[in-house]
Amino acid sequence: DNASSGTSDILIRLQMTGADTLSWTFTSIRLSVGDTVHKCTVGGGDACTISQQGGDIENAWEPGEFVFLSENGVDICSDVGCYVEISVTHNGDTVAGDGATMVD
Repeated sequence: DNASSGTSDILIRLQMTGADTLSWTFTSIRLSVGDTVHKCTVGGGDACTISQQGGDIENAWEPGEFVFLSENGVDICSDVGCYVEISVTHNGDTVAGDGATMVD
């Protein structure tokens, strides 16, 4: 989405393309901008919030489902061309996919 100086921007859309369903209990998503790391959670208690679209199971990321990573009261990206590293792990193992993106 578009980066701004606000603190509630939708930054990244991710789609699960694998065959496995990943329980949020065992899945971790972190965003890194420069030297700052932000934890993303479904419950919204951290700087980055995960919202789901298209799945049937509320506590899991399902094949084909989109999730959106949004700022939650913290300005994670405010500049056009903000470079964001993405880390997705499940049970401590890195989930395959792009490790970074530019947020405009």
